[in-house]
Amino acid sequence: MTVMAADLREENRRRLRDDLRLRRVAPRSLPATVRLETTTECRLRCLHCFRQRDESGEVMDPGLYGRLARELFPHIEVVEFGALGEPLHDPHLGQRLELIDPEAGPRLDLTTSGDGLLAWVDVLVTRARRIVVSIETFDEDLYPHVRKGARLHDVLRGVEAFRCAADAVGGATRPQLVFRITLLRGNHAILPSLVARIGDAGADAIELAHGVPLEGAHEDLQITDQKMDLGVALQRGVLQGRLSGVPVHYPRLAPQTAWSADANRFRADGCLPDDAAWTRATVQPDGTVSLCCPGDRLDGVPSTPLGPGGFRAAWTSEPFQAVRRAGRAVPACGFCAHAEDPRHG
Repeated sequence: MTVMAADLREENRRRLRDDLRLRRVAPRSLPATVRLETTTECRLRCLHCFRQRDESGEVMDPGLYGRLARELFPHIEVVEFGALGEPLHDPHLGQRLELIDPEAGPRLDLTTSGDGLLAWVDVLVTRARRIVVSIETFDEDLYPHVRKGARLHDVLRGVEAFRCAADAVGGATRPQLVFRITLLRGNHAILPSLVARIGDAGADAIELAHGVPLEGAHEDLQITDQKMDLGVALQRGVLQGRLSGVPVHYPRLAPQTAWSADANRFRADGCLPDDAAWTRATVQPDGTVSLCCPGDRLDGVPSTPLGPGGFRAAWTSEPFQAVRRAGRAVPACGFCAHAEDPRHG
């Protein structure tokens, strides 16, 4: 890391601590983590994904990305790719990764289906803090039914190549390999075996997410005939994780209906952490700045277009100041990895 980048990042940390302590409505700092929705497009059609109901997709203009990179990257800790689309399908991914300096940072968190991972291993391993691979089954016949358009063999080749490259990096900068399992009707019954397979793949952690609520609208999410109480499955999955040496993280919220009848609206079952209005942000492909990936599709979440003043002007604009001033919990989708229970968050 260059001295200048290190100094700028440390100064932002200091300002962020002050902003949180004083609860400044117009912070002097930039958030520690920024998710850039570089694309909302994906070539896959997974059973449990909202893309089944919303076929539209956008790609962030490289010029817009470049402006954001110049303003944000010297100051923030982590940049995230991937939530509403598949970042590895982004036609400008190579250009975007070039603007993340392996030495100066920030570190990259990338969430992916793993489709196409093999081609990007050498570039990602020098920039990533962690790669999160979503997977629901290791059954060769069932996998393409759940993840339509992807091949399990190709995904696992990419995963193994990334794990080997990460191990070669070693030390404090070694990127983590994390698997995310969406719990569907049936696959939670085979959760212990999924955890065991993932442990064998050399994962550093496993995250669980609830997909069960979608089954009312998608009967084909009944991916196996096996039955098991969800609570029992979770307990056995965590136990298997301990045996396999890989931590398994429960979903923070109980499963609830995720989608409303209107495919353009998201349902707020949880809330963001109390410090989210200072510590994390999302920029949509069109430049809209928000606190989370759905942006203006989730009621109660501030969003504002990126203007001539850049990210900082949007971050300190009235919609965001109003949320900080009110001191109320910011809504979040219940299946979000960052969501907390609104009763206890």
